[in-house]
Amino acid sequence: MENIRDLVSKGVEIEFGMFSPKILADKYEVYGHRWYYERDTDYLNPRPSVTTILNAQAPALSFKTWLRHNETWYTDEFSQYTREVGNYAHALCMHLNYGLEVEFNQSFIERSLPTKEDPNGEIPLSNEPIPLDDKMVIDIKKCINNYIKWVSSEKPQILASELTLYAPALSWAGQADLVCVIDGELWLIDIKTGSPRKRHRHQVTLYKKLFEYIYQVEIDHIGCLHINSKRKSAKLEEYQYGPVEADHIYGTYVACLNDGDFPSFKKPLNLPNYFKLEK
Repeated sequence: MENIRDLVSKGVEIEFGMFSPKILADKYEVYGHRWYYERDTDYLNPRPSVTTILNAQAPALSFKTWLRHNETWYTDEFSQYTREVGNYAHALCMHLNYGLEVEFNQSFIERSLPTKEDPNGEIPLSNEPIPLDDKMVIDIKKCINNYIKWVSSEKPQILASELTLYAPALSWAGQADLVCVIDGELWLIDIKTGSPRKRHRHQVTLYKKLFEYIYQVEIDHIGCLHINSKRKSAKLEEYQYGPVEADHIYGTYVACLNDGDFPSFKKPLNLPNYFKLEK
């Protein structure tokens, strides 16, 4: 396996776009979980996203349901709000990485989100984006401002943005927010708009395994760039590579699915909207 310095010594041009998907893959969401499948193939043989795997280690569904029913801070609205702020911020960071300008109006921001289409019209998708309001726009602006200040300060050489990582030989897939060179070394970075979590280390570890398998280029550093709107400035937090722990987490996830098998998705029942007892 080569590293970025080997490529430089060989005269390889280090530039944006040098890492592009080896296999075109699409994604969809079902019941809040994200899955990737190879384009133009049977979508019923998907790969779970890294975040889907890690979500299996989160609090049990029954506990989350109890929280919602008891009107605590954990509500569907709060959860969706924070998720949408993250979705918009990620999409706008990608626009910036491609050298595009970002305009803060309802139409532009909503168009910046990638479309979420069900491959065959049979899978119930995630909720539609909630309408933007003044508070959300301010939170997104703060995240974007933190990102711009970090790029201006650290001057990373960005090589890939929102890079889909999919390999049929591996059992999970994902999307790397940022692959860049900082001080001559290659970083794989996930952008975070929420609070730091221990599971973030496992997330970027699994991304590193995917990236190195696909491109045969070593990632020198993994980390998360925290651009939370509550921060005055962004913070890049480096994590130690932990492949053994990540493999254990994946093994636990698979063991919990139908005795180790991936779930099959069935077409939802097409029930009528009108009912009547026949006498």
